[in-house]
Amino acid sequence: MSRKFGIDMSPWQSPLAINYDQLAKEIDFAILRIGYTGYGTGVSLHKDESFDRHYAELHKRNVPLGVYWYSCANTPAKAINEANLCLELIQCKELLYPVFIDVEDTHHQQPGSAKQ
Repeated sequence: MSRKFGIDMSPWQSPLAINYDQLAKEIDFAILRIGYTGYGTGVSLHKDESFDRHYAELHKRNVPLGVYWYSCANTPAKAINEANLCLELIQCKELLYPVFIDVEDTHHQQPGSAKQ
């Protein structure tokens, strides 16, 4: 069985501090944060400020890419709003890996349940 090494990238990995040539040699794929729902309100949707740079630099080096949305959705309507913006932002992007929804938020999602 062969293994692949990938990374998760967001603004925590500042584009200004990355040597993309070196990084592309060290990874097999990257999953980029494309956006997030604002933590304070749980409803403000934002495109990730580092996405365009990470995408352009890794794409031109032929690194296979996927994306994720950091979710704060705790209702179906909020989840649909997040998904719609995510779909809008990935238009014309080449993605070889999936689109993920990151649902680790404990402030907005903890009180919810699968029955909501």
